[in-house]
Amino acid sequence: MTVYRTVATRKKVVNIPYMAVALFLILNGCAPVISKELRSQVAREITFKEILKDPEAYKGKVVLWGA
Repeated sequence: MTVYRTVATRKKVVNIPYMAVALFLILNGCAPVISKELRSQVAREITFKEILKDPEAYKGKVVLWGA
């Protein structure tokens, strides 16, 4: 039988393992998604419109688009 420690907050009981998982998820949400190494390879001068005009000219280039 597993016994979980609990913390009482405003008449509610919250399990510590759930709090640890929630904290882990919140902190991971702040981490960058794309590595610095990959971001350093991005050709920032290329625009989306340029690639639409001639996709073959930019084959092999690393681009980054976001919204």
